[in-house]
Amino acid sequence: MKKLASKSSKEDSPWLWFIAGPNGAGKSTWVDSSARTKLLGSIPILNPDIIHSQTQEFKNFIDAGRQTLLALKSHITIGKDFAIETTLSGRHYISKAQTLKKKGWSIGCIYIGLSSVEQSIVRVEERHRKGGHTVPLADIVRRYPRSIKNLALMTTFCDYVAVFDNSFELELLLETDGEGVYIRKNSLPQWLKQILSQIL
Repeated sequence: MKKLASKSSKEDSPWLWFIAGPNGAGKSTWVDSSARTKLLGSIPILNPDIIHSQTQEFKNFIDAGRQTLLALKSHITIGKDFAIETTLSGRHYISKAQTLKKKGWSIGCIYIGLSSVEQSIVRVEERHRKGGHTVPLADIVRRYPRSIKNLALMTTFCDYVAVFDNSFELELLLETDGEGVYIRKNSLPQWLKQILSQIL
């Protein structure tokens, strides 16, 4: 935990951070926490779900996604640190990050996982009952395995990755920094074990 707390984005190069994980994992809760402030400060954070739910002129997630891409392009042009919340279930943001890496950007990822797709579904339903945004069931099911698979890819080029599990309470599982992998918990959940051989 010491390594995570001391990590900052004050290097010469700008940082693109991913706050990633399956639907309902607790990404937005982490964004609103002191842990986020300690690690990332007050950098802008893009969230396609919030753009969709708060902007009436966008009729669907495709429009919200387009608006997010415009915001993404704007932040890249400015050349300062920013972050994006994502399920990490697609490759577009990953491809963009790999391109930025070649241009001198630093890439970081905070990944928050859940034990199963069923838990992801339940968490989204609970959030919706409390007034939060919902996600179509088919999207939740489709995104869960892709998100975990893409986490393994992220560790191959990110300058820093912190992986948490939030099935019961938020626990730091491992960190990578481009030089090595540091396992922070003796007992790892099955969802992480299934890709551990690709990370180590």
